[in-house]
Amino acid sequence: MASVVSQSDLKDANFRNSCANNVTTNNNNNTMLERIALASYPRSGNSLVRRLIESITGVVTGSDTKPGRGMAELLRNNGLIGEGETSKEKVWVVKTHFPERTGWQKFKVQRAILLIRHPINAIKSYFHMQLTATHHLSLDPTEFEHLSKVWNDHVILETEIWKEFHKYWLTRDIPVIIVRYEDLLVNRESEMKRLYRFLYRTGNDDNVVYSERLLNAIKDLTSGHVYKPRSANVEPNFEHYTEDQKQYVLGQCQDFLYHFGYLRRDSEQNVDTATSTN
Repeated sequence: MASVVSQSDLKDANFRNSCANNVTTNNNNNTMLERIALASYPRSGNSLVRRLIESITGVVTGSDTKPGRGMAELLRNNGLIGEGETSKEKVWVVKTHFPERTGWQKFKVQRAILLIRHPINAIKSYFHMQLTATHHLSLDPTEFEHLSKVWNDHVILETEIWKEFHKYWLTRDIPVIIVRYEDLLVNRESEMKRLYRFLYRTGNDDNVVYSERLLNAIKDLTSGHVYKPRSANVEPNFEHYTEDQKQYVLGQCQDFLYHFGYLRRDSEQNVDTATSTN
């Protein structure tokens, strides 16, 4: 895996400036004076993307999660050593779930990476995380029956939150790149190059010269590994959803599913047969 700066470097006030010297780009380092939000609804793959960004840039990513919290420490112990950091002197890209929740520190951003995942999979994965208090463990399938009311309330509430979260970031007056979690699973090289071009403002022409660090990260099959995910589905997995719950989520999120490319307006498929397109 491509190395990133050490935890001792993270304590250095000149942390980001020293990192810039280890990154080959076509531009000057002014882009690193910004902060970029990595915005995602929970369980949409932000840990994967953080590690990929660190592989690409050599700079640790931050988050607005309060240091010392249980799952934040789990991420830190699994290599995301910038967990809890938002200072522009220390980190460039900062994970946030705002406005789904407010982080422990407010910070301004000049650009954003909007990471999305099909709501059917994200909402269910979030239920697992809330009840197991882990990033990787799953409930026993029988618990969905025992906790049927809790599960149903979760589906209704989180569907609305999922919609409002994405509406918020799609209407910000800053440059935003949309990255689908599913595309990272099936076409990682292309998506990593898209992220590189966005981060370093190289433009989208065919003459972009990619850094050796990026090319090595693409070849490294372990890049992006933080912990073993409980699942990594490309298609929506409707297990544990009743038919009414399934139709509710797909119906409420239909406009977003079209906008993000999970549904095609020129096809005859309806909400009931929604699949992910890649």
